[in-house]
Amino acid sequence: CFGDLPDDPIYNLPRLSPAKKRGLRASGIFSIRELPADYVLSEKQELHRQAVLADRPLSDWPGIKNFLQDLVFPLYFLDYETFSPGVPLFPGYKPYQHIVFQYSLHVLDQEGNLDHHELLLTGQDDPGPELVHHLLERIGETGSVIVWNKSFEMSKNRGMAELYTQYAEGLLGINERVYDLMEIFSKGYYVEAGFGGSASLKRVLPVFLPDFENAYEDLNISGGDQAMLVWAAIQAGEVSEGDIPRIREDLLAYCKLDTLAMVRILEKLKEAVF
Repeated sequence: CFGDLPDDPIYNLPRLSPAKKRGLRASGIFSIRELPADYVLSEKQELHRQAVLADRPLSDWPGIKNFLQDLVFPLYFLDYETFSPGVPLFPGYKPYQHIVFQYSLHVLDQEGNLDHHELLLTGQDDPGPELVHHLLERIGETGSVIVWNKSFEMSKNRGMAELYTQYAEGLLGINERVYDLMEIFSKGYYVEAGFGGSASLKRVLPVFLPDFENAYEDLNISGGDQAMLVWAAIQAGEVSEGDIPRIREDLLAYCKLDTLAMVRILEKLKEAVF
């Protein structure tokens, strides 16, 4: 919106208020490096500024170790894909309530063995009951469930528990074991300027693990919004039968990358602290 910006623009400071942005622009300050030393920032904003000025990551390894030491094997890395229509597609749903149509689950045991399970439903029936049944058969009753942004997965589990009461105990039991891997980055235990002030998986992964630099860009479906719209188009009959198998493969690849990314990020963190 503002033409050429420096490599570390003020807009990368997390949750910088519109008033502060206007004030800095009016002063001709567009780079974090140009901020006065006494300019007042929040704790998270100051961490990002220090990472920029130091030109290296800022890490609280003792804090990260403390965060990780409570994980219980086997580890379950879980991700959902959803669609939230204004007009419900199936009985029992409220307007804009999320329909979970896909999940990916990587399972890592204490010996380092990694398995993958997944399910994508594109039929005309409510995918929820079959998806939940499939998931609960593959996710054990013990072991930490690792997600990225726990409020999302946990709210989906609560919603499905209300819709499908026969599975409520299992779904709510998952919520009791959730660990949010994003919090290591969102709470400032590990900060890199390359994250751009964000803790989203798509911003963290290519910076934290350079081998995954183009992992999402190389996919035909590379974002949750895109996955949602493609699934909705299939439901609406807007996708030809011949194209559905290819699109299904693209959806599966995208969701699988989300959980694999969490596995690899955790592995690197554990290597650093244990």
